[in-house]
Amino acid sequence: MLKEIQRKITHFIGLVIPILYHYIDNKQLVVGILAFVTCLLLCFEILRYMFPDFSSLLLKFISPILRSHEKQGKILGSTYFVTSSLLSIVFFPQEIAVASITFLVLGDLFAAIIGKKWGRIKIFSGKSFEGSLACFIICFFVSILVIRIKPVVGLFGAIAATIFELVPIGIDDNLTMPLTSGFVMWAIVAWMSL
Repeated sequence: MLKEIQRKITHFIGLVIPILYHYIDNKQLVVGILAFVTCLLLCFEILRYMFPDFSSLLLKFISPILRSHEKQGKILGSTYFVTSSLLSIVFFPQEIAVASITFLVLGDLFAAIIGKKWGRIKIFSGKSFEGSLACFIICFFVSILVIRIKPVVGLFGAIAATIFELVPIGIDDNLTMPLTSGFVMWAIVAWMSL
């Protein structure tokens, strides 16, 4: 549980991205910053693969917050997170991008903490109904109370985020949660405007 909390605290720092985008309201600037950070992280990933000594040194510092597959040379969740944040901001309108990135940060955070602490009904790969319910509730309420998007848009976005947090499809949920929930919300907004 302590390891999960340490990991999620670093995940929580990711709220800087949607907050920054919401208040700066300058898509080009935010895209430029995230593109730069994404390039740095991708170079970092390449260095990990090319130089095992570099990877070993890195593991000494960040090992407590890594999942076992990340320690074995898989792409770090932080790289997926920044990449999906960049793509969300590029492809979706501002409020949908902010919502989808926030879904990832807070939905995933609450799913993990509630699921680890109080999860009793296991569903997929050790994930729990209680954690998934927490993810859905947080995503839905954040969408309508904080970001203030239409309830039907927030509802379907929260459902998509929860499904992709829960179901093990073989792709990191740091990538799938914001992109799928953002696409669903964008599609509903487009359909409602017809």
